[in-house]
Amino acid sequence: PQGGQTIVGTIPAGSFPPGYRVTLTAATGCTWKVAPLEFTSDGGPATLTLTPPEGVKLTATPWMGTFEPPLAIKLTLSKGDTSYSGDNIGVLLPPEVLRQIVPTPAASAVPPVPEAGITVDGSLDDWAAVPPLTLASGRGLSRIVRLAWKADGLYGAVDVKDNDVQVDTRKPWQGDCFQLGLEMDQARRLAMKREDTKDTALFLYPADGKVGVLIQAGRFDRKHLTVAGSRTADGYRLEFRIAAEGLTPAKLAPGKTLGFNFVVHSGGDTVAEQFVDASRLVSTFGRPIFWGQLLFSQKEP
Repeated sequence: PQGGQTIVGTIPAGSFPPGYRVTLTAATGCTWKVAPLEFTSDGGPATLTLTPPEGVKLTATPWMGTFEPPLAIKLTLSKGDTSYSGDNIGVLLPPEVLRQIVPTPAASAVPPVPEAGITVDGSLDDWAAVPPLTLASGRGLSRIVRLAWKADGLYGAVDVKDNDVQVDTRKPWQGDCFQLGLEMDQARRLAMKREDTKDTALFLYPADGKVGVLIQAGRFDRKHLTVAGSRTADGYRLEFRIAAEGLTPAKLAPGKTLGFNFVVHSGGDTVAEQFVDASRLVSTFGRPIFWGQLLFSQKEP
């Protein structure tokens, strides 16, 4: 939904107790415009006409989709002399509806590792023949990230230009770091959980001549990650390999895909680059439903 553009939502039949008259209006303080609606609960689906405010964004809880600022209604149920009323009732989106609103972006092709091979040593000299990654839905080429694959793993190179690199080892996202999201089974989860085995969120950051690693979500095994990097005169460089075993059940083969996102943080709330267009999202962190996809290509760079 876009601010100022009227949309309609369907309230399924059977959403309210039978025999009641249902009245819906905007909740007190709600910044959405809600056309007043009155109908009988015994009837079929009801159509709610809405106009979101400017700057509205989409987000997700572990169970439902929602908006920011939130959409809330005032609800009255009446039957004879009986009446029930509630204000500020949040309107949520079931997972299947959210997946319709947020279709999976077109996959970005990842080429095979060049014949000369890639050694994860932090120098990035092996990456000259590998093109920059295409951002999700064809939004242009990344200024920072290159990826390549072969049967033993997914390889990555990150070259960040930043004259004031600041690192927060406890909360890397508050400083300069590279955030990596992987959803191996592409289930498009609304939210990740710490016990998940088929998705993960990793933070890589330059620290004291080495690369710091924080596994923030999922049960990803650190042994599947090889990483190297260093500070440079104008920023920092990272290089990594995620072993094929760490990407199960995803398969590293031509034509296969992988749920994916990256965010290059540049201190505070500043994002230098992100794989997906997050301009109308509250956040993509831990929300695979908002991520994109990689497509493992057969074509050499």
